[in-house]
Amino acid sequence: MILYGPGVRDVFIDPAGSALLFEQAFTDWLQTSGWPRVYIHAPHRRLTCKDGGRIHIDSEPEAVSEQMRFLTGGPLGRRMLLEKNSASWAAPLMGDAHTLRLMDTLLAQTSSGTALVMLQAETTLRFFESPRLLAGVLADWNQLPVDNHNRCWMIFSASDEDELLDQARRLAAPEIRTAILSGSGLACLGGPEEDELQALCAAEAARKGQTLPAEEAARMAAWMSAENRSMRYWQAKLPALPGVDAPSLKAAGWLSAGVDLRPPLVRLNDWVGMADFRQRMLELADWAALPQAVQARPLLHMIFSGNPGTGKTSAARLTGELLHDLGWLRRGHLVEVRAAELVADHVGGTALKTRAAVERARGGVLFIDEAYSLTQADRGGFGAEALETLLPYLEDSGTDLVVIAAGYPREMEDFLRVNPGLARRFPVENRLFFPNFSAAELLEIFNRMASRQGLSCSDDLAAMLGQLFERLVSDPAPDFGNAGEVRNLLEAALRRRAVRIRRGEMDSQAPLVCEDLPPGAAAAIEMGNPEETEAALRAIDGLVGLSEVKAALHGQVKLARFEHLRGQPLKRQESRHLLLVGPPGTGKTTVARLIGRLYHGLGWLRRGHCVEVSRGDLVAPYVGQTAQRVARTVERALDGVLFIDEAYALSRGGSGDFGVEALDELVKAMEDHRGRLVVIAAGYEAEMAAFLRANSGLESRFAATLHFDDLTGDEMADLLAGMARQEGFELGSGVSEAAVAALLAEKMHCSSRFGNGRAVRRLFADMKQSLASRVLAGNGGLTVRIEVEDVMPRPGPGCKTGMNHLDEWVRVL
Repeated sequence: MILYGPGVRDVFIDPAGSALLFEQAFTDWLQTSGWPRVYIHAPHRRLTCKDGGRIHIDSEPEAVSEQMRFLTGGPLGRRMLLEKNSASWAAPLMGDAHTLRLMDTLLAQTSSGTALVMLQAETTLRFFESPRLLAGVLADWNQLPVDNHNRCWMIFSASDEDELLDQARRLAAPEIRTAILSGSGLACLGGPEEDELQALCAAEAARKGQTLPAEEAARMAAWMSAENRSMRYWQAKLPALPGVDAPSLKAAGWLSAGVDLRPPLVRLNDWVGMADFRQRMLELADWAALPQAVQARPLLHMIFSGNPGTGKTSAARLTGELLHDLGWLRRGHLVEVRAAELVADHVGGTALKTRAAVERARGGVLFIDEAYSLTQADRGGFGAEALETLLPYLEDSGTDLVVIAAGYPREMEDFLRVNPGLARRFPVENRLFFPNFSAAELLEIFNRMASRQGLSCSDDLAAMLGQLFERLVSDPAPDFGNAGEVRNLLEAALRRRAVRIRRGEMDSQAPLVCEDLPPGAAAAIEMGNPEETEAALRAIDGLVGLSEVKAALHGQVKLARFEHLRGQPLKRQESRHLLLVGPPGTGKTTVARLIGRLYHGLGWLRRGHCVEVSRGDLVAPYVGQTAQRVARTVERALDGVLFIDEAYALSRGGSGDFGVEALDELVKAMEDHRGRLVVIAAGYEAEMAAFLRANSGLESRFAATLHFDDLTGDEMADLLAGMARQEGFELGSGVSEAAVAALLAEKMHCSSRFGNGRAVRRLFADMKQSLASRVLAGNGGLTVRIEVEDVMPRPGPGCKTGMNHLDEWVRVL
């Protein structure tokens, strides 16, 4: 048997309140458990036997005496030499091999129960003189007959499983190393038991001349036990109490969680929200009141699903206390672990970690936060190993343990579906949902937290907080922390208040006021960011043409401002997906980027970034990969704009094409994330009509269609002039007319592929190149003035008319 844990280095308290070291306490337990002869070995001590309290040496040489005499001469010079005589002599330490063979003989004898205890076993096993002899003897011990009830207890000083695994990797004994790494024959000795802590409290009360009622001692012991502190810690702390009682212990500040002296059911009725949890706890209390409740204890393992800050951890702690009061849990303490803390990176380590967590939680609640991560594939199978280790403890309703698995709602549903044995171990009535708090509940939580600080809120602050919380709950962020957000807000207010008090700007007894809130809180109540909205509108208005698009976007801004004036809350959940239809080069991509900025300024999008994709970014070549690509792309675009150029390409492959799968996933994402995602699909008008027909749910998902027309001649001239001005060029007489003529000629012969703004940009690049050639040829010296001779029209890409473009240009001009 291998024993480790924090208890190995701790002290123990007997019923009389006396402190015992581990060696003495463990020896007493062994002798009362069927092993009357207990042998103790340590690296620095001889093998000793404890028999009924008498300690004697198993074998001593003949007693001799000693004296000193001097040696002279020789290479060492004058030296003292110890001589033995018959007066007195203590036996020397045995060698490792001698000690091991003696222990082997003792374990083989079956005349009386024998227990060998190897203290600091990691030192003995690592530095043993003969590793080969050690390995052979330990292997023989594993092969002793079944009727041999002797045991060897190896006591490791490791305080937890990680330290034990680290010690095991350095051992020279394969049998022990393998046993530890596989989790075989291990026992973790944890912190003090409640009965020990009660005895300690009673002894300290007696020392102070007090009488401590048993019920009061039990309450104190339950709180102390839940802290997972050592007995040495409480031995040092309790003498400092003015009186040994529950109120003094609570006031001392040694308890990590605030302790409420009221019974759990009374505190439960005083909690804010959590209706499902409250109802289930009251049902269990009624069940326990029935005469047969002790014999018919229900299965108590639970699922807590909800977003962060909804009270799951606090509810788990109260569950333990309540079940303890009902008599269904011995201690009722809470052991909180994240799922990742149960998983190791090697075979066998996960089972060891999981069992250690279970042992720490014995008699109370094991609360596994983010439990769904145990079922995720990136755990390398070790998460499944943790679940398999947990299942036996979940099976028996009479086990002195309650497991509560917690996490986000959707992920916890997947968690229950992964392993068929999980669902039946968590009854439906024990799967409790913790919804986000309402605005009124968040305000009540803020008031209670402030009241615990001895503060109140002014009327103006209460009104402002009401607006703020309404804004937060109407469209919560994915990481919205509920009560955690309230706590952070109050702490920020207290910091600002402390600065103002120190500067003499307010009295320390004054209530909290609006000025105490951080600036971001007031901004959050306002409608988005007006400065960013105006900047985005100016950029949109600066685009050439697009009168219909500009009117539509200005209309959206006016409506949003009107709703704000009416006092209506921001509605992020509305669908704002858009279709941009029109020929290429008319500014669809630019407008999509500006829409992201505009919607962010209005408060409709949290980030407002624009992710630009095409068919190749969404459609994969193999089965099962397209859905993953779409999901990853949507994840990148959340809280912003997903712009799909030439979106009709997704529907062109037919019913067996993976583009259809991409459309199905996209339609679902548009609905699931409509408050966090704006999808803008762009393309030619005719093709986009076919695109909408490819999926019956597509057309209804788009809130509006914005039409982009070809540039007129005047708009082409304005765009060209703007490009030249931006880059510091001048347009000579007749250049604008000649350029527009060239562009219109190209449009006339290549209407379906005419690039509009792209064609203007390409022609301008050709004009700059012509100017550069003239200047470098020495024709007229350095100049930035573009002349008509620099306008060299040529067909755009994809224009396969074979026409004489120059002649057409001259004709149009």
